[in-house]
Amino acid sequence: MSQQRADYDNPWKEALSLYFQPFIAFFFPVIHDNINWTRGYEFLDTVLQQIALSFVISSLSLVGT
Repeated sequence: MSQQRADYDNPWKEALSLYFQPFIAFFFPVIHDNINWTRGYEFLDTVLQQIALSFVISSLSLVGT
């Protein structure tokens, strides 16, 4: 019988992606007013995961040498 891991991260990511602009407006109103929202924005969480994975892989390859 395998245990499923609780997913606490994805609900927060989804909520922030849906309500990012209102979130920034509420918690950081000065910053919100200085952002050009017409340019759009992109979440880079997957990029960070790729960088972290790359680091782990390169660290493991150094251990084996």
